Amino acid sequence: MEAINSAVLDALVDMLGDEGQETVLELIGLYKEDSPAQMRTMRTALADLDAEAFRRAAHSLKSSSASVGAEGLQALCQQLEENGQQGDLGPETDALLTQAETVLAEVESALNTFVAQG
Repeated sequence: MEAINSAVLDALVDMLGDEGQETVLELIGLYKEDSPAQMRTMRTALADLDAEAFRRAAHSLKSSSASVGAEGLQALCQQLEENGQQGDLGPETDALLTQAETVLAEVESALNTFVAQG
């Protein structure tokens, strides 16, 4: 699976019309600023065994990942959110979070390429 589905971003550009490209570039910038913070929040919440904070951060990252076409990360965040909702903050969730951190780096790289191709 590709890190991002660029068709999602292309469709958003088209849907927004004249200012679509600029708006999508702003969206990508905000995503790149916020997503590492959400990952840090999940990592801290996992260490603190704070299931609700973990769930909220996973939910936020899931939603924002969907908006930039990061479908693989969105799916991982869905599972992380469910784990947080169930209070499951054990080794499996830690491994899933590590996988999500790796995928986020791939997503950021793919978004940089998308922006460069403008």
